Amino acid sequence: MYESGNYDYISNRINRTIPVGLDVEIFNFHILETMYKNASNDYEKEHVTPYIYLTKKDSYKIGSCEEEEDNSKYRLTLDEEDDYIAIKEVYKQFEDSVDFSYQELIDMLKANPYIYNLNHHVTQKEVIS
Repeated sequence: MYESGNYDYISNRINRTIPVGLDVEIFNFHILETMYKNASNDYEKEHVTPYIYLTKKDSYKIGSCEEEEDNSKYRLTLDEEDDYIAIKEVYKQFEDSVDFSYQELIDMLKANPYIYNLNHHVTQKEVIS
């Protein structure tokens, strides 16, 4: 998608269909430099990509990668202790292996709903606009 040259920035978080914590953002170094140099506040300098998809979205060709199935309810990021507990359970299900596919991960989460219940109540930090 990015290699086609049709987009300046591509992400799977714009129209989220993947679990929180599995975000991917693709752009080149020149755009990274531009975002950092032109960021108008400390938040945009620390989290540089909001500059492109919130502040200057009309200036860039933005692409969104989305899954057919919405799995955005799952939380696989580490912000709170309950996130840590949930992530430990994920690895426990895979016998501490890190060698599993996205589809295997989703299938495992569906088969073990107790993992979702461990941290679904944690509120995700919002992007400042």
